[in-house]
Parts: sequence; structure tokens; C-alpha cells
Amino acid sequence: MKYAIISDIHGDLAAFKRAVADAKKRKCNKIVCLGDLTGYGKQSRECVDFAMSHVDVCLMGNHDSVCCGKERPLEFISNRNYDIDLATRKLLTCEQLSWLAMRPYIWCGPGFACVHGEFSSPSDWFYVTKPKDAWQSLWTRSEQLLFVGHTHVPFIMKLPANKVKMSQSFDEDEAVEGMRGLTMLKASSCVIASGARYVVNVGSVGIPRHGSSATYCVFDAQARKVRLVHL
Repeated sequence: MKYAIISDIHGDLAAFKRAVADAKKRKCNKIVCLGDLTGYGKQSRECVDFAMSHVDVCLMGNHDSVCCGKERPLEFISNRNYDIDLATRKLLTCEQLSWLAMRPYIWCGPGFACVHGEFSSPSDWFYVTKPKDAWQSLWTRSEQLLFVGHTHVPFIMKLPANKVKMSQSFDEDEAVEGMRGLTMLKASSCVIASGARYVVNVGSVGIPRHGSSATYCVFDAQARKVRLVHL
């Protein structure tokens, strides 16, 4: 099975279609979206419609949550970036809003798990930007691979097998020392090593903040390989 894992579309329909088309060319069997179909861009309604028809799994993102009315008022009143989500809410159909509201926060596949922001408290939309940000997710989940989005910056983090054992220790100091072994890889692809654990940020399809290219991730479960694709 080959998975295309995309995130943070943000109303950019052209980039969304380009990512899905590229994933199909790469023979991906399943397309998983980590959320934020809405926000910033001008075609959020069209992106929701496209996701309903062309994405196999779609998770809840923070902008989607505001758009479909799941966030507490104080959350979006204090965040000026959510203004457009409130406006977008009026543009979506009842069917689209209902579909968006039913998006799960976490989805799991064989040996991996996906979330928009962070696993320990997925509806609080914490960011994972550096290794220490990922510790809580690794403690919370047991899967070998954890896929995240939200930051718009792609990366691959690896916790070597010998550090995994330490990180699972009942001794707190030893567990923390094990987690310190989690490091950023310089490569944009890697073969999944036996016993190691990984945190992969798939980047963003809309509004990339790492250069000018949109990014997503291809996970080949049979070849045991992860690749960050730059469009």
C-alpha cells in the first residue's frame, strides 16, 4: 500500500488538484489529508467539495474547526487569522458543514498514525517544530510513524532504536535522555529502520512556509520508505 499524506490546503484549489494528480501518478493507493481545507485562500468551498470526492481520509484542522463551529468563541475572537473562517462558514452548504464537522482528529493505519497538529491534545492545535515538541506525541502514541502538519514546514525526525528503548523506560530521567535522541534528518526521504520511530511533518499544499513549493509525503508501506515530495 502506498499512501499520499497531504495537509493544509487553505483554499488553494489549483495546488490541491496538483498534489492529488501527482500522487496518482506515483501510484498512491490512498490519499490522506491532515486537515485545514479552509482558511486564507479564496476557494475553501471548492476545496471541501474536492476533498469529499477525491480524498479517502480527511482529518480536522484548526481552521476547519472554526469554520464548522466547533471552536470556543474566545479562541477565534482572539485570533485574527480566523476571521476568514467565519466568513467562509456562510459560503459552505449545510452538507459541507456537516461533513466538515464530522472529521476525526486522529486516523491510524498499519503501524502509523496521523493528526493535524499534535497527538497528546489534538484539539488544542499545538505545533511540532522541533524535536522536543514531538516528545509528548511519542509518549502518547505507540505507532512507529507519526505524521503531522499544521506548521507548513516539512521535516523528518528519527528516534534510533537504541534510544526508543530508553525513551520507554519507567525511569523518568532515562526516558527523557532517550527522547533527546530524536533528531531532524537532513534528507527528504528515508528507509524506515527496524525498531526506530519517526515523526514526519508533511508540509503544506497551500501557503508553503518552506521555500515556494508545495509539499506532501508519500509513504510506501511495502518498501518501508518515506519521501517528502516538492511540487
